[in-house]
Amino acid sequence: MKQLVNPFITRGEIPAELFCDRERETHRLKKSLLNGNDVVLFSPRRMGKTGLIHHTFSDRQIQKEYYTFFIDILHTTSLREFTYFFGKEIFSALKSKGGQVLDGLVSMLKSLQGKITYDPVTGQPSFGIGLSDIQRPEYTLEEIFTYLDNAGKPCIVAIDEFQQIVEYEEKNIEALLRGYIQKLRNCHFIFAGSKQVIMNEMFQSPARPFYKSADPLELRAIAMNVYSEFVSKQFGGYGKHIETSVVEYVYNLFCGYTFYMQRTFNEAFASVPEGGECSVQTIYDVLDDILMMNEVQFSEIFSTLSENQKRVLAAIAAEEPLRSVNTTAFIERHCLRTASTVNAAIRKLLKEDLLLIEKKEYSIPDKFLRLWINRMYNNA
Repeated sequence: MKQLVNPFITRGEIPAELFCDRERETHRLKKSLLNGNDVVLFSPRRMGKTGLIHHTFSDRQIQKEYYTFFIDILHTTSLREFTYFFGKEIFSALKSKGGQVLDGLVSMLKSLQGKITYDPVTGQPSFGIGLSDIQRPEYTLEEIFTYLDNAGKPCIVAIDEFQQIVEYEEKNIEALLRGYIQKLRNCHFIFAGSKQVIMNEMFQSPARPFYKSADPLELRAIAMNVYSEFVSKQFGGYGKHIETSVVEYVYNLFCGYTFYMQRTFNEAFASVPEGGECSVQTIYDVLDDILMMNEVQFSEIFSTLSENQKRVLAAIAAEEPLRSVNTTAFIERHCLRTASTVNAAIRKLLKEDLLLIEKKEYSIPDKFLRLWINRMYNNA
C-alpha cells in the first residue's frame, strides 16, 4: 500500500512528481540562465514564483554545474538588511560544500574579519554575525559579489520581491546594485517581484539602471484543465475521489492563485478518508476551518483600519476585480461617502499591501482575507 502523505505541499521544496505543470516556464527560465542571461520573473504573490525557482534549482544540470542561492527581501528596509540576509544565505548555502569553499568566502569578507566565529570542535566557521556588525554594507556587499564572481562554479542568485529595494532608506540602491551586477561574469540573477507595475518600471524604463538588463518571464495561473487533472490524479493515487466540478469551483474561487488552491486541497485531502469523496461540502467545511485559524490575524488587521477604510475594502472585496472605485454608481451601491474619501482610503490600503492594483484592476491580494471580509461584512 502506498504510504499516506499529503501530496498538496504548501511550503518548502516540492518534489518533481508533485510539482504541477510549469513546464514551459521552467524550460524558459532554465534556458535563459544556461545562456548566461539574467531573468526578471514577475507575477502576483502566491502564484508560485518561489516554487518555480526552487523547482528550477533542483534540476540535475543546474545542481551539478552551479551554486544556487535564494534570498527573500520582502521585509527588508535598508541596504544593511539586504547585505546581512544576502551574506547569511550565501554562508548557509555553501556550508555543505566543504571547508575549502567556505574558507574562500570567509577570507574574502575582510570587512567582517573578527566577527565570524569558529566552532571549537570542528574548526568550521559559522555565521555568528548580527545586523549591527554590518558597519559598511556597500563594502561587505562588494566583497560578497567579488567572491561569487570568483567561486569554483558559476552562481545563480534569486532575489525574491526585488521591487522592495525602491522602498529602502537609501535612494541610490538600484544604481548601486546594477553597478556591481553588470561587472560580474560568473554570476547570474533571477529578479522576482510581485508588483508588476514597479517591476516593469525598473526593467523597462530607459531612465532606470536595470533597463533591459534581464529576460522577462511572467508567471500566470496554471490552466484550469491542467490543474484539475493534477488534483484528480493526486486524490486518485490514494484511493480518494474528487469531481472535476469541485476542483473548478476552488479554481474559480481563488482565480487560479496556486497557493490558495494548494492550501485548500491540502486540508481537503486530509479530511477525506481512503475510499471517500471530496465534495463541495467538504470544501465549505475546509474553508470554514482555514478562516477560523486566521480569525485572530484578520481581526487584528481590521482593528488598525478606520471605518472608512474598512468599508472601502469590504466594497472592493464584494466586487473584485474592479476597475473603477470612485464612480458614483460604485459609491452609491456601497453607501460610501465621496470619491475623495474613497481615494484616501485606497492610498492607505495600498500602502499596507491590503489592496493591489494590477493591469488597472483593484483586488485584495490575500484571497483568504477576501473570503473572511465577505463573510463578516458582506454576508457572503
